[in-house]
Parts: sequence; structure tokens; C-alpha cells
Amino acid sequence: MHEWIEKLKVFLDDPENRKKVSIGAAVGLVVLVIIIIVNLATSSYPSKLYIDTVAVSLSERVKVIEIAAPYYKNKIQHKTLTFYRNTDGKTKWLEYRKPTKSYDAFIEAVQNSEQYGLDPTHYDLDPISKAVEKLYDEKDRTTDDVAELDIRITGSFFLFTTHLIEGRIRTASNGDFIWKRNTPAVDDIELLVENSSGNLYEIIDELHPQHEQYEKLRKALKQYRSFDVNRSNKLATGLSAGIEPGEKHPAIPGLRRRLLLTDLEPYAMQEDSMRYDEQLVDGVKQFQRRHGLTADGVISETTSRYLNQSFKEKIDLIALNLERLRWLPLDYGDDYISINVPEYLLRVYHNDKKKLEMKVVLGTEFNATPIFFDSLEYIVFNPTWTIPPGIMEDEVIPNLEEDPSHYDPKRFKIYKKGKVIDPEDEDWEDKDLDLADYKVVEVPGPNNSLGKVKFIMPNDFSIYLHDTPADHLFKNKKRAYSHGCIRVEEPVVLAEYLLRDQHEWNESAIEEAMKGTESKTVNLKKKYHVQIEYRTVWVDDEGLLHFREDLYGYDKRQLRLMNKLEESTL
Repeated sequence: MHEWIEKLKVFLDDPENRKKVSIGAAVGLVVLVIIIIVNLATSSYPSKLYIDTVAVSLSERVKVIEIAAPYYKNKIQHKTLTFYRNTDGKTKWLEYRKPTKSYDAFIEAVQNSEQYGLDPTHYDLDPISKAVEKLYDEKDRTTDDVAELDIRITGSFFLFTTHLIEGRIRTASNGDFIWKRNTPAVDDIELLVENSSGNLYEIIDELHPQHEQYEKLRKALKQYRSFDVNRSNKLATGLSAGIEPGEKHPAIPGLRRRLLLTDLEPYAMQEDSMRYDEQLVDGVKQFQRRHGLTADGVISETTSRYLNQSFKEKIDLIALNLERLRWLPLDYGDDYISINVPEYLLRVYHNDKKKLEMKVVLGTEFNATPIFFDSLEYIVFNPTWTIPPGIMEDEVIPNLEEDPSHYDPKRFKIYKKGKVIDPEDEDWEDKDLDLADYKVVEVPGPNNSLGKVKFIMPNDFSIYLHDTPADHLFKNKKRAYSHGCIRVEEPVVLAEYLLRDQHEWNESAIEEAMKGTESKTVNLKKKYHVQIEYRTVWVDDEGLLHFREDLYGYDKRQLRLMNKLEESTL
């Protein structure tokens, strides 16, 4: 130590060294004073700001979140309250001196929400941005001002994430039409609590549906939004029905440009040619296939209507079908059956790979097949059919009033309070007739309305899959003829597949069971998730975007609800 002191004395004996030390000390003192002043000036406002819950409780503070729709208002206020309780009231988006990086990420994420089929204007983004700018312009802002705005931003974020998880529409159908939705169990509160990086896409990626169609439709939405909609909408304007291949028409150049955009086909003909030439006919045929029409190349009234549909309408339909994917269960399991009503098709999957595909006949416009999901549990060979109460009232009783012998007793048994009766002994026009006393059962046989086999998924709607003697209906493009149940084109093939692991039920055993007249029930060892869907837009395995007719009018109703800002905005 003595040696170091002697060296320091020698060093300080030099006047130049003493000058350097003096300057350094002075600079250090100034820096220290500045640090003290800054700390004194800001010590009341730490960078980690906590909401004061003593003067005003959190439950009172979250009432700043105002949403017109009661369901969303209650849900978002509850989520916001839970979030701040889980973080001890620490602000997420704003500090006293400036916004956090999470706030910038919030603005970016909501601005990009249209890529998911959502509308950024639903989340109060512009008013929030202006309020934040004004807040930091005010020198005399209080911590309460910051807290209140932070709560408002949290409410906006949870409205956005709730829409991502559940969708924007609460009532998918009305009246006698049934649409059973699913609400996925995804905890966006916990995801936000645990988020420390400020990268909100880490949260958002967890909230999207896992359905393979979702990403495909998002890409299609991006493509359609890339078009110059105002210009593109006019491309096929004036295209009328009845144009035959080889004819000339002034709307043909616009048609060609429209198909170039949407079908991405490299047409080589002259841009302004008005002739409906062979290559363009092929393009129209593809367009017709994509819209579920007969691919004959003739521009019929229906084809013309679809061709004249605006790109804005197409964009809205894609966004709506993205919305519908949010109403589906997160996981169908390894084995499942999917039935898309507007497509009139049934598909069977194993480990997400398609194993079977067949046509189906579905409910009419006035007897809509419900949109729901359940589990297929057993098969009945040579089934009976007990006529449902609605059909009894609307069809059976009027037929019996007109002619008591209307129903062949070899095919139908009529019961009154559990006993078989002769329908000609009843007064079917009696005003005091109690329909609950009567039951009509169609016995097994080749003409049974359910055919030779039915596939049962117990549900509240009495809907099941079944065979049909009216197999000529499968030749039609539009196949909406039933009272709601689902007739399958190849019931034997479906039965063989479902029973493939039950070795006693091989092809010959199934055929033998269907020859008889005795009903036989076979329980499935492996239950199948059955998902009845209503998707009017989807992307096929070749990457082509398809549109279908709105069979039950759901598109029109749901688009109206989706576009009502007061239903969801802050």
C-alpha cells in the first residue's frame, strides 16, 4: 500500500497531471448532479406504472370499456379485470413518459387484422391513437390518465382476440334454422399475462383456427384484396346470358381480363378480341366448376350472374367463411366425417387424409339440415323409420284425412297409444284429435325411406345419415330434397369403411345383413366425429378457390350481422 501512495504522490507532483485530475473531478461532479436532478424530477413516476386501486377499484375502472353488444361488453370487461388482477395492476401498453413497445405492436397487429377477415375499424384504433398522442402532449398528465387509457387499450385488444377465437357473430341462424356453434377454449388472458417480449404475434398465432382451410382462405383473401377492386368490378359488366362459343360480344375482353385475375390462366389470345374463342371457353368451364355449375362453357343466366358478381362481394364471402372456421371445434380427432352442405359432399378422413368421398342429399330450403357436430356411434341394418312429429302434422294427418287407406299396411304400421290400429277406424278430421297419441312406423324393406342402412349419431335434432331408394337424385347438381336428414350415395362403401376394424363385419356379412328384413344394430368400436359444415367458399386440393350457392340464405344474414359496426365496436 505504501508503495502505491508514493507513486500517487509522484504522479500528482506533475502540474499537468494535477490539471487532468481536477478537470475529471469537475466533470464527474456535473454528471452526478445531473443524475440526481433527473432522479428527483422523475422519482414520482417510475417506468413501471401500477394502477391505483385504492381510490378506485379495478372493477370500477374497467367500466371505461363500452361495447354496444352486451355479450362482448361483459366478456371484455371480465377479461380486462382478470388480466390486471393477474399482473397486480401493472400497465401493459403505456408508461408515464411514453408508450411501451407492446403498444406499437398492438397498433400494428390491429391494423393488419383485415388479413384474418376482420375489420380494423371495429377496435377503436384511430380514437385510441389520437388519445395516446394527446396524453403525451399534456405535461400535467396524471398517472390516472395513463391508467385509464391503458385499460381502454386492453379492452380493445381483448375484443380483437375474442373475435379471433369466437368470431364476430353471436347468432348464426334464427327461427327453425339450427346452427350449433363451438367456442374453442383458448386462454388469451394467460397468453397476454405471460407475454414479455412485446411481440403480440406470439399470442395471435395461438388463437387462429387450426383447420387446414384457414391458411388457404387467408391467402385467397390477400389475393382478392390485391386487386384494384373499383376497376376490376367493371371487367365483366354487361355480360349477358346466352353467349355461345365462337360468338362475338363487346363484354368478352373484360371477361378475359377478369379470368386472368382470378383463375391465373395464361390466356394467349389478343387482349381486346371480342370473340368467345376456344381457349376462353376452357377458362369459363373452369370458372363454372369453381362455382358448382355445369361446365359446358355456355354463358347461361346463372353463369352470367356469378361472372358479374363484384370482387367486393367475393372478398366479403371469403372473410365470412374465415369467420365460420372460428366456430368449429379445435380438434376433430384422428377419424372424422365432414359434410359440407353447400357442396352436397361427404368426406371421411383418417389422420387428416381423405379416405372416402361421396355425394349426399340434404334438407330442402324449408327443411334445412342443421349445422352441428356429434359422434357417429352405431349402424342399423334394415332400419325402421318412425315418422317425426313435424312430418306427422304437416303431411301424414292431411293424407289420412283425405284417404285413411293412403298408407300401405305392408309398409306402415299406425299406432295409437302403443297399439296397432286400422287407420280406417279413426276419425282423422276430429278437431280434438291428440297427435301425441299416434305414431306411424315404416317397417324394414326395399322401399323403406331410409333404405337398407342408417348411421346414427345421437343428437337433439333426430338427424342421421342413411341409405335411400331414391338414388336417382344423386345425378342432380343441386341435391336438397330431404326433410333434414342426410342421404348418402354409397351407404355400403361407407359401412364397410366404418366397420373395417371389426373383422366379423366384412363385405359379405354386410351384404347378407342388408338382404333380410330384420333390423340389426352394430355398435362401432371406433366412434367418428361428424362435422356438418356450411362453407360457401373454400380452396380445393389443387389450390382453386371455390364458391357455392347460399342454399339456406345464411350468407346474406350473417354478412349483414358481420357488417353492423354497433354489434362489436368499442
